[in-house]
Order: sequence, then structure tokens, then C-alpha cells
Amino acid sequence: MSSNFGRCIICTLAFERDDISALRCGHTYHFECISTWINTSKSCPTCRKKNLPRDIIRLYVDEPDKSMCQFPDSETSANAEYEQKIKTLESQLKEILQEKIKVDDELAREKTMNNDLKARIRHKDEHIKRLEGILVDQDAMKKENSRLKQQLKASDFYSYVCKISSTANETEIEDIINMYSTKNGDPNCGEFLKLIRKQMRAMEQKNKELLEQIRKERLENSKKDKEIERLREEISQSRKRTKVPSTSKESPMATRQRTARPSFGFSFCEEDSEIQIISGGSPSSPMRLSNSGRD
Repeated sequence: MSSNFGRCIICTLAFERDDISALRCGHTYHFECISTWINTSKSCPTCRKKNLPRDIIRLYVDEPDKSMCQFPDSETSANAEYEQKIKTLESQLKEILQEKIKVDDELAREKTMNNDLKARIRHKDEHIKRLEGILVDQDAMKKENSRLKQQLKASDFYSYVCKISSTANETEIEDIINMYSTKNGDPNCGEFLKLIRKQMRAMEQKNKELLEQIRKERLENSKKDKEIERLREEISQSRKRTKVPSTSKESPMATRQRTARPSFGFSFCEEDSEIQIISGGSPSSPMRLSNSGRD
């Protein structure tokens, strides 16, 4: 059937009298073409005014007077051929439009999946940042642990500082330890060398004091040995000069006798400070000695 109602700008095909639709703006299209278009873009293809599916109006046109629309046979045959091609193209267009709808749906699903993936990626990135923060903290703790281990390795050197004062608090001890260690916790060789020299000087001074004390003790012992030797000599001389008779039972002096020590040959009386020489008999004339051992 010939058509002289114009063409649809969407598919560029001629209108059929039973397939014409219009929008509120007045522009006409094929019903299928404009329905698909409005579902996608929500606007008129010609003027871009906003339209909704409910704004599509189907037009019903009366058949024109055939007596006024006669064409030669050749033209009629050409038109029929064109109409057949048009229908074929329209069918192809509909298939393309349907495929486009499917592609649009697939694209929408892909966009949704893409948004979901982006959200998951953001979540993973935040998780990775938290893990990186934890790793940084762990590295800092490892460095601190390594520094403390270095300090522990030098604990034999540091132990003396804990004995400096029984009243020293932890802060003072920590300051002293830091003075003898480097930033990485290793012993400070220069400071320890100064410390060792200071300790050596202190020990040398103490050694001198001990030697002086030993010298004084030896001198004092030498004096005492000489005094003992002198007293022994005086006692020996007194024994030689003195003859002591045997003591009788009736002698009143017998009660004051004491047993003589084997090493010296004399005894001390508890009642007085006199020393009585005993030679086995009654003493006829006891010798009195002073506390110093002299006659």
C-alpha cells in the first residue's frame, strides 16, 4: 500500500495509516519506534521536550480517495518494491532496537556490578590501609624491641648503676643507662672507657689505703713482738737471779700460791696485781713484779 503521510525520523521509514503516533509536542512517529525511544530517553527526538510513555497518542487516519491518488503502473510497481524494502528494513530495525534494549539492560546490570565492585574495592582499600598502619606499628615495635635487646646485651655493664644508690628511682637509673649507651642501644665505648679508668683509679686508691693499713698493722705487730721478747728476757733473767724455796703447808703464803704456767713459770693473783714466782717449794722471799714485768 502506498503511503503519503510522511516518514518517521527515528527509523526513516514511511508511515502507515494505521501505525502513526504523536507526542504532546505534536511530532509524529511509529508507535513502536517512539515507545522504545521514550522508555530510554524520556524526551521527544525532535524538540527534546520531556515526554512520558502515557503521553504517546495513537493517530487513526482515514484512507484517502483513491481516485485522486492514481499513479502509473510503473510507479506503482516501484512503490510496491520500495514498500517491501521498507518493511524489511523496519523488521531489521525492530530487531536492532530489541537488541539495543537487551544491550541496555546488560549495560545496566554491568554498571550495577561495577558499582558493587567499586564499593568492595573501597572496602578492601580501607582494610589494606588499616593493615598497613598495623604493619607500621609492628615495625616500630620491632625497632623498639631491638633497641631494648641491645640494652639487655649490655646489662652486665649497666648493672653497676643499679647499686649506685639504694634511694635512686627508675628515672635516674634510666638516665644513667642512656648516658652509657648510644641511640640504637649499643654500649658507648668512650663513656665505658672513662668509667673503667675512673674505677681503676678508685681501686688503686683503695689498694694504697689497704697497703698503708697493712704496713701499720705489721709495724704494730713488730712492736708487740719486741715487747713480748723483752718480757720473756726479763722473766728469764728473774728466774736465774731468784731462788724460790718450797712452800710448807703451815705457811700463810701457801693459800696465795697459784699453779705456774708451763710456758712462763709464773701465775697472776686475782686479789692484787703481784706476781709470785713458784719453783716447787715454799717461797722464802717472793718477788714482786710490776704490771710492766720489771723488778
